[in-house]
Amino acid sequence: MKIFDASTLIAIFHEGKCESVLEESVKNGYALGIPETVYEELKVNKITFKLFSKYSDHFEVLPVNKKCIQNLKKRHPNLHDGELGVMCHAIEENDKNLNIYFVDDGEARQKCEVYDIRKSGLIGYLLWNKDKEILDNEECKRIYKNLKESPFRISEKLLGRLIE
Repeated sequence: MKIFDASTLIAIFHEGKCESVLEESVKNGYALGIPETVYEELKVNKITFKLFSKYSDHFEVLPVNKKCIQNLKKRHPNLHDGELGVMCHAIEENDKNLNIYFVDDGEARQKCEVYDIRKSGLIGYLLWNKDKEILDNEECKRIYKNLKESPFRISEKLLGRLIE
């Protein structure tokens, strides 16, 4: 299962304009999930939630142990509930087949290391789709252009891997 943080989905919908990659992942047999805390974060922005709603049937909304979130929040007060929900789900499932997607390479990704959680970012997810031939070269070029022109900050070296 691939589990998404809200920021990754926001980048897919708004920055990369590549939401079809979600549908294609499902068509190719991959399960997608978001913790209920991420679902609540998405509901805050009506535009984002409307975009997500078009693809919501592709996602399993995962329950999150509130006690786990409270414990992690004490240890990592700078993380928001969506990130904590993603981490809690991964910790409790203890499933090495889970892939966790965060956009930034900040504190949430660093904390995943502490808990031995597999994680990646938006570009990692897109490259995975490219490797599986879910995304073709033309689609990768289009996404590259969208991300390059957006305020989304990403290193040129990493972004350039989309069009190699």
